[in-house]
Amino acid sequence: MRYKNLNRYVLFLAVLIISNVCRSQQHEVNGYVYDFNGKPLSEVIVYVKNNLNFITITDSIGFFKLSVNEQVFQSDTLVFSFMGYNTFSLPVRKSVEYNVINLKKSDILMQEVVVFRSKSMAGDFSTSSLKQLQIYTNPTSQADPLNAIQSLPISTNTLESATPMLRGSSGKLSRVFLNGVPVYYPTKGQQQNNTITSSSAFSTSLIKEEEIYASNPPIYYGNVSGGVIDMKLNNKLQNNKTLFLSMIGGGVAASLPFSKTRDDNFVDSYFNYTNLTPLKLVNNSMSNVNLYTSYDAGFHAQFKINQSVLSLYSSFSQEKGNYKSSVYSYNGEYKSNNLFNNNIINYNFPFGQNIIETNLSFSYLNNLMNYGNLDLDKKYYFIYGSMAYSRIFSNEIQIKLGWNVEYVDLNVDGTVPLYYYSYFPGTPSELLNLNSSFNKSEFFFFLKKRYRNFTSSIGTRLTYNKGKKLYFNYQLNLKYLSDNQRNKFLFSIGKYYSNDFMNEFYTYPVQNSFQCTFEYTYFTPRLQIQSALYKKHEEGYLDINYSSENRVDKQIWGAELMVRFQLSKNVSFQLSNLFLDSKIVNNNNEYRSYDDLNYFIKSLFSYDHPKNFSINVNFFLRPGTYYTPVINSVLNEDIDVYRPEYSNMMNQAQYNNYCTLNLNISKGFKNKLFSYSIFCSLNNILNRKNQSQVYYNKDYTTIFYDYFTPRILFIGCTIHFK
Repeated sequence: MRYKNLNRYVLFLAVLIISNVCRSQQHEVNGYVYDFNGKPLSEVIVYVKNNLNFITITDSIGFFKLSVNEQVFQSDTLVFSFMGYNTFSLPVRKSVEYNVINLKKSDILMQEVVVFRSKSMAGDFSTSSLKQLQIYTNPTSQADPLNAIQSLPISTNTLESATPMLRGSSGKLSRVFLNGVPVYYPTKGQQQNNTITSSSAFSTSLIKEEEIYASNPPIYYGNVSGGVIDMKLNNKLQNNKTLFLSMIGGGVAASLPFSKTRDDNFVDSYFNYTNLTPLKLVNNSMSNVNLYTSYDAGFHAQFKINQSVLSLYSSFSQEKGNYKSSVYSYNGEYKSNNLFNNNIINYNFPFGQNIIETNLSFSYLNNLMNYGNLDLDKKYYFIYGSMAYSRIFSNEIQIKLGWNVEYVDLNVDGTVPLYYYSYFPGTPSELLNLNSSFNKSEFFFFLKKRYRNFTSSIGTRLTYNKGKKLYFNYQLNLKYLSDNQRNKFLFSIGKYYSNDFMNEFYTYPVQNSFQCTFEYTYFTPRLQIQSALYKKHEEGYLDINYSSENRVDKQIWGAELMVRFQLSKNVSFQLSNLFLDSKIVNNNNEYRSYDDLNYFIKSLFSYDHPKNFSINVNFFLRPGTYYTPVINSVLNEDIDVYRPEYSNMMNQAQYNNYCTLNLNISKGFKNKLFSYSIFCSLNNILNRKNQSQVYYNKDYTTIFYDYFTPRILFIGCTIHFK
């Protein structure tokens, strides 16, 4: 019976999606845009004056193509808008090519152009973004979208893992979305601290860009109390037929059109296979990984009818791992077998100045794990549905309101240690059999108002958890953008609540955070400066080392500064540093957090010449993180295992300083049939032993360390077929 109401939600959303798909006659206008010197202008915004549903931008050679319906030809105007140039207008003419359109430079730079075509209003929030090409060329990402975030100053991830940690927030409070829909198992290889084994569950070939909200994320992202990463799927045909080969496996990706005349009806697909055995043999390293293999496959199909867009996404992945792992005084093999299936439907229906968005997803996760006397089989079923309505009343006022529902069903069977400190095989364990479910609903309202150079927005979200009280979320943003668009000031404040669906105690606890952020950005084509001050107060079960009886408060003060120089057309240099004053309060006592950092320096040098080669070098330097040492042990004679006794002063000890230097070199080649590129990455060039984890001998009298990734050579090639 518990599925009865849920089935109604699913049926209701499915009917809405299907019922709005319709057909009408389409016409196409196209042409080229140049300046008066005859230079093509890219990224010129081209739109229909009285209907913002019809909009596009010019490509690298100034070409644009716009499909419009029959009604537009009756009395409408085509507008060409580009920063620093006078706006230019022409009547929409049927079956006519606008051969050459010349824009004149303006004495006054244009104000910010407002386009309200989707839920993304990233410029009004504390946000960073990475395009697909930036993800591929990042020297530490291994072409993975979540690993690429680590090079940004907003990332405070002190692990070499793909788990997002943004501006000091616990990874449990941040959330990954795909086309606005939450992904419940976003990272693979979570047991390992290296950027090769630990990666996202996404194929970069399908990702157009990712938007990262490090603090004060938009209120319309549900069940979030930390940061947000929203990955946007391709919305245009990529003409992609790619073969990828490397020392860890290979893959294929292909894009096919549904129509020869349109590039917005297409399907993207991919298949990847990963096996770390060749990499281990060549590098004679990664001794803690005995075995790791994974299979990934998926597709994304988009159908555009009139201005409505239907998007279908499905992915499947299976990973098997066998790792050497140490917990307390036990050092053994951790075996895992994970299977994850994710299915998403997006439907956007614009009409006039309005747009209705509906989303539906179903996900399944089966997690098998074995470690000593721990043996678990966990099955998760996730269902998500949402609906939102947006309207632009003018260039000054926009609103967005909506609703979402989430449901999780969990089944756990197996055995767990009877004594938390004893994972030794043969020591006592107890049976665990658990069946639980949880659902929540959220309603939000968002209002945005522009006045001259200022943009203000306010948002609220009501969270209702079944069987629990109602939680009120709020958010206030204020942005100032100078006339020349070079200076941006942003102030944000908000209170957020969420539930941890993957909590290890299976109680779906409520977490909350208060966040306040001030940012300043200066931008010119050759120089970009980004700075931020922020405060966060988080509450929840933020670290798996704490028992289920103790909630932890985390107080965060942070400051960051990033400077990026475009030294020439092909050369850029980026340098950033951050300060993180991070404290935790446990049982009314205050201690430093494990990630209390006086500095975290990141630098990135890039040289990119299409005819020669590309080289990227980055460098990370920070203090070691903190941990709570064992100061004594007591023998449990019943099982012949020592129980550790920790220092009363939490996070009293510190690992050594972390330092790594990474290099990526690539070279492209072309011929009539295909183009290909060869790349080579060398991680941790200095082969520095960066301590990652501490463990002990049987009676805790001797201390040992695990280490992050040693020096690793990684070689591969990508072949693009024409």
